[in-house]
Formats: sequence, structure tokens, C-alpha cells
Amino acid sequence: WKRDLIMRIQKNNLRDDDAYLKMRKEDLHYGMDYWDLAEFYIEKGERKVAVETAEEGLIKGEGRITELLEFLSEHYAKNRDTANVERVVQHAIKNKSDEKKMLDRLFEYYKVQNDYENAKRTLLKAFEYVKGAGYIPEVRTYAHYNKMKQFLVKEDWKNIEPKIIREVREKDL
Repeated sequence: WKRDLIMRIQKNNLRDDDAYLKMRKEDLHYGMDYWDLAEFYIEKGERKVAVETAEEGLIKGEGRITELLEFLSEHYAKNRDTANVERVVQHAIKNKSDEKKMLDRLFEYYKVQNDYENAKRTLLKAFEYVKGAGYIPEVRTYAHYNKMKQFLVKEDWKNIEPKIIREVREKDL
């Protein structure tokens, strides 16, 4: 924690970028270490380097990677880079890190792109995580149910709703 404190002082108080970068690059173990470095690059206006750092953090970073996932999905969504948005979400699913949250982001991305079929597929996949968690309160299940009801076209909803109701009753969600 002493190294983290020293790095914070170098970065925020002394504004010694070179000293901070030297120490930070020597101490990249956790997802949050990579996020700290990516944030530094964002603040310096070096978005490309921030993206590269975040990507490296997804691969090498241990522990929490939430901020890296969010930053990358947002970056790729802004650039309408569907393949990379999907790749980041798949990484979250594979690593069991914020799966529902990332699927919700992917749903919103498809919705903005007017890609109904992929948005529908993603919405249904997100429901699998809601009902699979078991411990999630019924409020969250109900919110997702309403989200599907509002988004899906009548014909799809007519086919999907009975399955959802049956699953909710069986699982006692």
C-alpha cells in the first residue's frame, strides 16, 4: 500500500508523471492497477494508449476488471465497433465478471443501432443471468421482465412471456 500511496502522491500532488509512470509500469498486477494507468492516459488525452492499457489489463490483470470492461465497451460503442463491443462482453461472460451489467450494455448498444434481433437475443441472454443467480431479489427479475415487455414486439412477447412466467414460477424468482 506504501507504493500505491507514493504513486498517488507523485501523480496527484507532485505531478511527476515520469516517476509515476515508472513505478506504475513496474507494479501492474491487478485490474485496478491497469485501470489506474488507463485513467492516467485518459486524463492526459492519450486515449489510444488508454485503450491499449485497458486491453492488456483484461488479459493480465487479476481480480476486479469492472472499470476496464466498462471503459472498453463504452469506447468501442462510441466508435460503433460492434465486433469489439461483443468481444468485451464475451470476455466478461467468460471470466464471470459483471455478466449481467455487460449484457445490459450490449443490449443498449444494439437498441441504439436499431438492431432488434441482436438486442432481443441479448435481452433474453441477460434474463438467464437474472434467473440463474437465484439470490437476486424479485424486484430485479420484475424490472427485467418489464424491460423485455416494453422492448419486444407483440408477436415475440406473446411467444416469450409464457415461458418466462413458467420459469419464474418453477424457480420461485
